[in-house]
Amino acid sequence: MYKFLAKNSTSVGFGLGVVVSVIAMITIFSGLGTYNNLPDTERSTTSIFNAGLMGAIILMIAAAVLMVGFGLYQIIIHPKGGIGLLLGVIGIGLIGFLFYKFSKVETSGKVYEQIQQGLLSEGMTKILNGALWVMIVLIGVALLGLIFSEIRNLFK
Repeated sequence: MYKFLAKNSTSVGFGLGVVVSVIAMITIFSGLGTYNNLPDTERSTTSIFNAGLMGAIILMIAAAVLMVGFGLYQIIIHPKGGIGLLLGVIGIGLIGFLFYKFSKVETSGKVYEQIQQGLLSEGMTKILNGALWVMIVLIGVALLGLIFSEIRNLFK
């Protein structure tokens, strides 16, 4: 199975995407007449889009499960190669924890208004702040890696 997917994964993914798209289009076009006859207030009650949405959700879940599964498989088969991945995940988690611990709760702006209305908790704002800074750091690291690799390739 692994060798088959390693060789044909792009074709399989594209094929499944086409199948889901065709099924979605068939269900949408078959119910389009009744959808157009509905008043605007009742159009959100229709189910003609459900097949496409469910197909996309199922494909996304399957892709995530296969990605994690094959990743774990490779770590088990080649433990030395997985050390870098594990260190990276631990590093990202540590950076996120540090940003969470040192972030302050908002005292003004829209986030503060959401806290006052009870829609956000103070802990949730700290989690969001930490996640935002982790994303910014990862984008910076990715850009630096890209620049470094391009400069290195110039001299090769």
